[in-house]
Amino acid sequence: MTFLKIEEVNIMSVKKLPHFEGCIACGQKNPLGLKITFFFDEEKKMVFADVIFEKHFIGYDNIIHGGIITTALDESMAWANIEVTLRMALTKTIKVNFLKPVKANIKYRVESYVKQVDENKSLTYACLKDQEGEIYAESEGEFILMSEQRSEKMKKGLTY
Repeated sequence: MTFLKIEEVNIMSVKKLPHFEGCIACGQKNPLGLKITFFFDEEKKMVFADVIFEKHFIGYDNIIHGGIITTALDESMAWANIEVTLRMALTKTIKVNFLKPVKANIKYRVESYVKQVDENKSLTYACLKDQEGEIYAESEGEFILMSEQRSEKMKKGLTY
């Protein structure tokens, strides 16, 4: 699957996704979080978000810590699962390839999509790239899909 360039997004097929207030990745009121606002392109079945990693997320030498990058990739994949399967998803395994150093205070884009889904699990892909489309990190994760009943209960905690 080819990833979207920012100018290729059909605004008519895109919706802003909700968030959990305290989430370290998407929570808008978490003072220590990434505060990522995710979007879902219904036409392409892809989640995406622009993210700028702040200086306090560095490991050393202005390079963002790998755990922070993994958090952004993981959260994007979770939202791809939620949108495609309509069920909440928990990460079972995640594999990340760090291809280039990610720097603080530069705009990147995280994108993800569900590659495969069966009754209770999925395989999902995500990448982090710059505005020119160069990939800095990519990941693949196996997710456990929660029951519809449990998912509906959890969705009540979302902020739109």
